[in-house]
Amino acid sequence: MVRHPGWLVVAAALSGACPAAAQNPFNFLQQLVPAVQQPAGQQEASPVSRMQGGQPAGQTGAAGGLGTDAVAVVEAIDEAPDAGVQFMDYVFSGQTLSLGAKGKLTLSYLSGCLVETITGGTVMVAPAGSRVTGGRLQAKPAGNCQTAAPIVTASATEAGATVNRVTPFDGQNWSERTIKGARPMFKWDDRGRPVTIRVLNLDSNPAQIVWQVASSAGFADYPANAPPLAVGMPYRVEIIAGGQVLRAANFSIDPGLEVPDTLANRVVPVTGS
Repeated sequence: MVRHPGWLVVAAALSGACPAAAQNPFNFLQQLVPAVQQPAGQQEASPVSRMQGGQPAGQTGAAGGLGTDAVAVVEAIDEAPDAGVQFMDYVFSGQTLSLGAKGKLTLSYLSGCLVETITGGTVMVAPAGSRVTGGRLQAKPAGNCQTAAPIVTASATEAGATVNRVTPFDGQNWSERTIKGARPMFKWDDRGRPVTIRVLNLDSNPAQIVWQVASSAGFADYPANAPPLAVGMPYRVEIIAGGQVLRAANFSIDPGLEVPDTLANRVVPVTGS
């Protein structure tokens, strides 16, 4: 089926203190999810292991309880065991990262319009760009960039993702994260906990599983050899453990978004339920 959605980006943050119904703007879609079609040859793989850099020391990528919104995600880190962050960790406003003399860090900003590469020194993370002492900073801002940042608080389970309105989908509006490319990177809380990640095509009735994998990394990259994701179609990613859906998020693909092809613009935060 060919669809021609119009796109309007709207930011929304959901509070963990709200009732469950208020936390989940996708209620009318949930009726589609329980009955899903299992693919003939489902994919089960070993846990994703693309973490880089040292283990967290002291303050971790969860911002050590700073309680502020995340401003960037770690795209790469090397030779910085005291930085306290790993690949795919969020970093938060006011967070300090120590790279030592040789450490190298790449931050992809959730605004979608800035990537920083920092070599050595001490980094103070800030929403408009890092402040670096004793090191070198290379910033790559993108011109003519439409920001579409996910809103991720220090407690990821209480966070809301970017809300994008897609109209019309069978006459109804629904909330989702929209990314430019067809290779999303899914990120969720509970790094180290074995879970199953599955992607559902909500345009099927019943909803059909198009890909799934096992992981304990806290993130998973949609692989190039998985079934292609169609432009404009509604998809749902679920994080499952013990037969229960722990986290879920809706998303779609729009190659017309005016954002660069950065890691932050591929991330789908899986924070809801």
